[in-house]
Amino acid sequence: MNKKRLSALFVVCIILSGCNLKKPEPQKNNMEIISGISPGMTKEEVFEIYGNNYSYNEEFTDYKNTVEYVYDIDKVDIFDIDMKTQMFFEFEDDEKLVYYGYHIGRIGDYYDSSFPYSKNELVETYDKIYEKLVGLYGSNSDTEVTDDTGIIKENLWKTKQGSIWFIVGVNMWAIDEPVSYEKGVNEIVLSCSVL
Repeated sequence: MNKKRLSALFVVCIILSGCNLKKPEPQKNNMEIISGISPGMTKEEVFEIYGNNYSYNEEFTDYKNTVEYVYDIDKVDIFDIDMKTQMFFEFEDDEKLVYYGYHIGRIGDYYDSSFPYSKNELVETYDKIYEKLVGLYGSNSDTEVTDDTGIIKENLWKTKQGSIWFIVGVNMWAIDEPVSYEKGVNEIVLSCSVL
């Protein structure tokens, strides 16, 4: 048999056998709080995954030079949470991702947000997500709750991806009672920031 036929036969055998080359194993333990996202990504990389049909964006120029893009979503699939949520991505100099995550239980825009979920709903949802986070990052988190901020529970993990901050609270960071419960900051925040 000549070399050309032998080479062709070899190629056909490889194709028919499915190449039988070892393929990389899919990652079994996804350590990201938002699928496919990690600190340092560019805005274009994030938009390629989640699109650029965000609900609104906000520039922060007074104490940091960042732009935040916010997407309204009906649920957080990665944690199996069926609650109105705002997913956000914050970029330094509108280019490099430095902060991202969720405001679970928040609707509206930056200056006119509403928080319709009860304290019990928020705490139950927090506990459900916490169990999944412990599965990802372990139970040894740094915990520090300050009584005067309205935070009910708080956890913090230092990871390879960044600093994971996880809180739940009612009327957080308020000096006075809100006009109505829905106008107080009553939400779950799950975020990742660069270390």
